[in-house]
Amino acid sequence: MSFFGLLELREPLLQFHYCKPNPRPRSIIKCKPFSYVTLKGYNLYVKLITDEDSKDLAVKLVSHLKHGYKGEYLEYKAFSEIYGLTFHFDPSEDVVTINYDNYYDRIEDTVDKLKDAMDSKSRGIIIIIVKNLPTSMYYETKSKSLVSYSKMNIRTQFAKKSTIETYVGKGGYEVLLLNMATSIYAKAGGIPWKLAHPIIPMEGLIVGISFIRLRERKEERERIYYGSIEILDRYGEHLITEARLFKAPKEALKTKGLYVPYDQMYRILKDAIGKYGKPPMLIIHKSSPYVIDEELKAIHDIIQEYSDLQYSIMHLAVHIKGDTIYRLYDFGASDLSVNRGMALVDKFRQNNWRIILFTTGRLLKSSVRRKLGTPKPLELDVIENTGQLNAGTVAYQVLALTKLDWNTTEMEIRKPITLKYSKRAAKLAVYTLSREKETMKIGDIRDLM
Repeated sequence: MSFFGLLELREPLLQFHYCKPNPRPRSIIKCKPFSYVTLKGYNLYVKLITDEDSKDLAVKLVSHLKHGYKGEYLEYKAFSEIYGLTFHFDPSEDVVTINYDNYYDRIEDTVDKLKDAMDSKSRGIIIIIVKNLPTSMYYETKSKSLVSYSKMNIRTQFAKKSTIETYVGKGGYEVLLLNMATSIYAKAGGIPWKLAHPIIPMEGLIVGISFIRLRERKEERERIYYGSIEILDRYGEHLITEARLFKAPKEALKTKGLYVPYDQMYRILKDAIGKYGKPPMLIIHKSSPYVIDEELKAIHDIIQEYSDLQYSIMHLAVHIKGDTIYRLYDFGASDLSVNRGMALVDKFRQNNWRIILFTTGRLLKSSVRRKLGTPKPLELDVIENTGQLNAGTVAYQVLALTKLDWNTTEMEIRKPITLKYSKRAAKLAVYTLSREKETMKIGDIRDLM
């Protein structure tokens, strides 16, 4: 039996270059990116890779990215006016038409051309828009970008032809342009925005853990799965992500689920503390249940090793569940949708809270929700909470971490980056790691966008 109390959280504020902190990512148009001065005047060289079916639409989109577009909802201004970089794109010279047979060769040729054109104050972006790109080709390209291209300040930006057509048809095309432009700016090394206030009031580290499991033959006794451990600072800024190939007996996975083995969890935390310092607070978000004799034991042993008479490291371990049965309706709203930031708190679970958090819903007291469907919440199951953080603080930390996805300017973002980007790293690991190479480190969150 549960009895729930209701919390209404304030919308986390963002800091741009100009303007007072405000909650709207689309304020980037007026307020300019946080790192506006740092990259102002840099050159952004853009190449478009597309197929014959998508070419006309793709060229038009990239031209709008460069010059701007006024739509129904907002005016997307020229890229250089918003972000400060000079956008170099000539449709007669910078468009590469491909088919699946020459796709990889064309990308390598394009990288070479960008490299020749660039200097220390230049960045390169390859925009890839094709009709039906196989998933394997997408991840193999992302993997190549991570391992090779990003070291040359060149990154990739994908867009689906069907997505562009949808926005052109139903409206909001200018929003798509702004989302893509912001993502491109971030991949060029920019910082679109930061949280105006730290997630943790003291120094600390935030850890996100996610997994990918592939289907395997039933007769195989050993199971392979992929996991990622992402580490952020107190403002939610990315420090390091380690993606790994894990192996475990199938019997262990049946009883424990997907987990980070003790020795690897211990080493990752020890390396992080050695590099970034001993944190007064350690926060861990995991997409699957914790295993007592694996991750939790590693956390306890690390804390015991680094705690002393001066202070003990406090920690918060939260299992964040995406598939939930809970729904909440607001009969004061015409569409019955609740506000983003609403939270239900199980009153029978003091300290080790159970919180139903709505990270989607109506925005900033608006009368209706612009999206279809009933807001689907996250369930936060607090496993350990030695810092005795209250339920509102725990929920607000997760809500704030949804604001740091630079791939979009939408406010309704469901998952925090602790899980969203660690899951992307785990997916990327499937195409990058093998039994011969079981781990990779990702030092820049832009390589996961």
